[in-house]
Amino acid sequence: MSVTLPIIHFNDVYRVRQNDKKTGGTIGADQFAAKIQSIRESWGEPSDLANFPPPPPSDGVRDWSKHATARERKGLVLFSGDLYSPSVESSVTRGTHLVPVINAFNLDCACLGNHDWDFGYPHLQTLMAQNNFPWLFSNVVDRSNATDSVQDKEDGGSGSTNWDEDLCDDDAQVAGTLRSWTTTVQGVKVGCIGIVEKEWIATVPNFPHGFVYRNMAKTALKLSQILRDPAGEACELVIAITHSRLPNDIDFANEVGAVANPDATSHGVDLVLGGHDHIYYVGNGAAHYEGDAFQRGEPGTENDSAAMVVKSGTDFRDLSELKLELSERDDAAVRKRTIRSLSVKRYRTQASDASLPAVKTLLDDLLAKISKSTGQSVAYTLTPWDVRSEKVRTDESAFGNFVADVLMNSYEEVLRERDNRGELSERRPPNAREVDCCIICGGSLRGDQVYGPGKIALSDVLEILPFEDAVVCKELKGQDIWDALENGLSAWPKQEGRFPQVAGMMVKWDSTKPPGKRLVSVELLDNPLDTPASAQPKDAKHEDADVGKLRRFSLTELPGGGYDLEVHRPALVSRGALEMDKTYRVVTREYLAEGYDGFDALKRGRFVVDHENGQLMSAIVRKFLLGASYLWRMKQIRRLQDGQSTDGSAALPGPDGPMAEVGDDKMRDVDTLSKRTRIAITRARSLNLLKRAIKPSTQAELPTTPV
Repeated sequence: MSVTLPIIHFNDVYRVRQNDKKTGGTIGADQFAAKIQSIRESWGEPSDLANFPPPPPSDGVRDWSKHATARERKGLVLFSGDLYSPSVESSVTRGTHLVPVINAFNLDCACLGNHDWDFGYPHLQTLMAQNNFPWLFSNVVDRSNATDSVQDKEDGGSGSTNWDEDLCDDDAQVAGTLRSWTTTVQGVKVGCIGIVEKEWIATVPNFPHGFVYRNMAKTALKLSQILRDPAGEACELVIAITHSRLPNDIDFANEVGAVANPDATSHGVDLVLGGHDHIYYVGNGAAHYEGDAFQRGEPGTENDSAAMVVKSGTDFRDLSELKLELSERDDAAVRKRTIRSLSVKRYRTQASDASLPAVKTLLDDLLAKISKSTGQSVAYTLTPWDVRSEKVRTDESAFGNFVADVLMNSYEEVLRERDNRGELSERRPPNAREVDCCIICGGSLRGDQVYGPGKIALSDVLEILPFEDAVVCKELKGQDIWDALENGLSAWPKQEGRFPQVAGMMVKWDSTKPPGKRLVSVELLDNPLDTPASAQPKDAKHEDADVGKLRRFSLTELPGGGYDLEVHRPALVSRGALEMDKTYRVVTREYLAEGYDGFDALKRGRFVVDHENGQLMSAIVRKFLLGASYLWRMKQIRRLQDGQSTDGSAALPGPDGPMAEVGDDKMRDVDTLSKRTRIAITRARSLNLLKRAIKPSTQAELPTTPV
């Protein structure tokens, strides 16, 4: 008889609690867990359902057979990877805080994602060993002890031979993972496999040399033969849980017959549940869809004529409930059952949703500890920090430019000192910059949302810049820079992390050209340290005079309230076209300098600042914000000590505190200073008034210690 099989699917979850800008509330993993439990109860499963993982084994291999048979399943809960990183919390806990969170969901099985490897394979093994569900990793195998791998290492290679081929009989399973997992759901035997794309493996730092990638489709077809064997597992249905880009998932689905009205006489996969893209998508093979609209017709979906593919968004915000109407069993067919109809319902977490008390208590305790160190404000932005994936991975980004600018200047002082000591290969004039440009990529900027305008917390900075590889500086030829930029532009319009965010150069490119031939021109830009700014506007009421010629701002009060800020900066000057044979100094991430994400060109050249002497990207940006705040506050103190407000009018102590002013325009300073800073300013001004009373002077003296 026919059966309707329900499935819950989600993927790419990082932040256990986040703000909901639409309502001003919060959404989190506790509400997500409650939704999963509610759906399961509607299937007829018990509310106190709990997985019991196998005990730690003596031989390193956990036996998950009891997990598959311990209870009667009414449906499945499947996860498509990327859990343990990146997030603010994981930068502190290295992902350990998510072990009890994900265990509370009582998953049936999951596929590893690329960011689950962010803290290295040994730590990933430790995390997986604490989970109450199995992780699948079907098409990456361990050939560390294989004859060809050992010989390759002896010959100086990496040991990773025979990539992208079919599974071999002597392919060992990656420790801590399964190649497949089977269970029975409503009397139907179901097999699950975990399939990943080749592209992201190249982005994993320190990926074990002996681990070898096997072709997605070839692996799935071979596993279909094993799982559907009547003398073996005798599976009636095979589901591929993937961590792969949408175009690759669609091509994979077409190759393995995961389409509407499949050929029941051929081996393959019946359904593809994917992650990695952070998008919501339902393939054209689905008969019914319910929920918020998602983007169709995106580049890379042209081959989706009837694909049985579902992508379930990201970050505990999206959840899919699938209902598979299966055909009656046909013992004569290879696929004993097929999916006659696929219905998909999309759930979106709302701030008003109920939470699961146990998970809420867990999160409250965890976040209370972390917030003590990361909740402090580190900046106030007047413009949005837009780090949405569709922005930073497909287009020039203002925030990407800002970060690249900060990084490009981060080693200026130390390189100048080394230049003065004659330690660099090229001596540069005193007013010239020591670094020519910076290349990072959109994937370096996380968070996938818009921050500000308003206060920026340390947690925001860590969320946007969570990675722990160092910022390095290399000497590269112009051709290396050109090749690196071509790689960064090659995957457009896919939302690949390699899309470049740069500083110190102007790049012109043509998206209609084929990959590898999209660059039109690259000009190096210069902003010499003594470049004057443009003339001061006559109507400007406020000026950052301390910065002098290089940079200043004017601040004007608006009639309807609020302020208008205009920043005056010197224009960038072209240094001419990039010269292919010339050597330039380039700041980038260690991750890119090691050739990940296709940046093989950045592996060339020599290090000027290597990873051992480099700093983390988040640390550099945090130091910049701290320095900017310090300079701003010191300027306030200096002006107020001179008896002047920030706009040049007289400033005197008064009942309203140190910011009370007397001036022709009746202006007040923008209220951006902390209580501690206000106290420091008051002390400084009091010292100044005391000195004036003791020794009258036409010029106020600075106190020795302002705070």
